[in-house]
Amino acid sequence: MTLGKKLMQWYFNFLYNPLYDFAVAPISPYQRLQKECIDKLQFNSGDSVLCVGVGTGNEIPRIIERNRDLHIVGLDTSPVALLRAQKKAMRYGKEINTLQMDAHRLELPNESFDKVICIHVMGFLENDKKATGEIMRVLKRGGQFVISYPTGTGSIRLAGEIARDMCRDMRTGQWIGAVKQFFGTMLGGIAYTPAASWVKPRDGFYSYESLKNMLDNIGIVDYNIEEDKIYQDLVAHGQKK
Repeated sequence: MTLGKKLMQWYFNFLYNPLYDFAVAPISPYQRLQKECIDKLQFNSGDSVLCVGVGTGNEIPRIIERNRDLHIVGLDTSPVALLRAQKKAMRYGKEINTLQMDAHRLELPNESFDKVICIHVMGFLENDKKATGEIMRVLKRGGQFVISYPTGTGSIRLAGEIARDMCRDMRTGQWIGAVKQFFGTMLGGIAYTPAASWVKPRDGFYSYESLKNMLDNIGIVDYNIEEDKIYQDLVAHGQKK
């Protein structure tokens, strides 16, 4: 492992993930986007669900709330994050499998999952197309997927939604909520600043057309692309034929 990759691993293990949990995960825009992504999937009892780039597992409780009778696997390159994800699942009385694995090379059998979720991961990867292809490879025929892709244009609207939520909390006397939103935003900015250096502006950001071309070139035929109006991420979701 090169020195650069070692530094990146240290950063995600001991700075980004802890701050993300404390700062970004509780803010309402993040929770809303996460809910909207997960709600695009129909979970059936007994389904196998793969969370690619699960991080500290913020989507795990929401998935468990939808259906407890699921076989959930979370993968990430950070062992520290995976341990946090396991603990979150255990708080809900659910055991999940976690794997330390690179999204570019999923060491998993073909067509082995009914659902695949990948939120806020693309853009940090060296090759989003390869990672997307791997997701489709391990997804069963008839299986559903939801993947978010960054456009790099959502910061102003995101700040506006956070500000409106803070004002609402203050008007209704929910001062603790307002303070959490404020400090969460500040700490989130600190966490994201080094991370931004790993997001490649040319290859890591997408327009509707460029994302559609990439998905078409992979051979995905049954999908929709929606833009989140605040984050302005592009959310691709559909079914593998």
